[in-house]
Amino acid sequence: MSHVNIWHGGNSQATRETCLNLINSGSVGAIHLSHNKGKADTHDLIPEEIWFNEYLAEWNQNYYLTYESLPIEYRVYERLDKYRGQLK
Repeated sequence: MSHVNIWHGGNSQATRETCLNLINSGSVGAIHLSHNKGKADTHDLIPEEIWFNEYLAEWNQNYYLTYESLPIEYRVYERLDKYRGQLK
């Protein structure tokens, strides 16, 4: 999902539409999630208000779901060299 966001330059609506179209196409067997601001493959912490949060329970039931970035609630496990000011 992160690479779709980069492809759309951070346009969250276009990212959402593209991802949902791909997932609903019936040809997806796994979903690999990460997060960035649409500029680079940075693997930022995934904020709670991310657009795909509402789909996670369903996706976890229907797909092989993996994470490349950590959800923000697991921020204590984030690598210290990746600190981006989100740790509180």
